[in-house]
Amino acid sequence: MLQQHRTEAETLNLWKKEVSARFGEQVSLLRTESAWYHHGWFRLWYVHHPTGYRIFIEGEFDQFVIRILAPGRRFCPLKDITDYPNRSTEEDIQEALEDLELALMEPIPFREMRP
Repeated sequence: MLQQHRTEAETLNLWKKEVSARFGEQVSLLRTESAWYHHGWFRLWYVHHPTGYRIFIEGEFDQFVIRILAPGRRFCPLKDITDYPNRSTEEDIQEALEDLELALMEPIPFREMRP
């Protein structure tokens, strides 16, 4: 079944709504970037206040990735912690954010970023 693509505003609003519903005041949106003409590309940057980690969500029309970033050029793809679904459906977004919330409650296996 083909998924109908959302508009740029619909996609960004869906993500913002779902992140807010899951995390509430525990997160703040830092930055939004998008180049919709390039396969629906977007990027959202959040800060998770309880941990100080940055949450990086990047996607296109059909899929997305979530990364957790820590001070000192350390990062961890959420896929290293859990095999979350990453199709750009509302259900997958909700499940991935639930997995992210659970991951943030445990020690994160960060890697060093290359220079």
